[in-house]
Amino acid sequence: MSAAEANHLGQLGQGQQPEAAAGSAAEPLRTPLEQPLAFTLRVPATSANLGPGYDSMGLALELRDEIEVEARPRKNPAQPAVDVVVVGEGAADLPTDASHLVVAVVEKILAAKGYSLPDLSVRATNVIPHSRGLGSSAAAIVTA
Repeated sequence: MSAAEANHLGQLGQGQQPEAAAGSAAEPLRTPLEQPLAFTLRVPATSANLGPGYDSMGLALELRDEIEVEARPRKNPAQPAVDVVVVGEGAADLPTDASHLVVAVVEKILAAKGYSLPDLSVRATNVIPHSRGLGSSAAAIVTA
């Protein structure tokens, strides 16, 4: 990325009131990748509302979700290929396409920066129990 592009990304939406930017035509989305990129993230479960601390105190627990991602340049410029495999908690219920929470958040973040979603392969190994107050949704969003 050139210095001019980096400077432009840092200024998107800067200095304009929301109503001033609302009628502006959006720039076409750019392709974020020139070569494949793979990485793994591990995010701990959390517990909030500890006694008198309410939401001001919490702790990270040893339970960790793991997200493995391989991002590749799009083969089809019109549509990203997205493949999600879910193992563990929620494997039978969670989506395995672009509607998966991690992919949806990544897509929104990239679009806000002016980039299109690349082709993605995601493997989510979920250990944090869902709907138990241990931050499984927050962990998914943090990995994005």
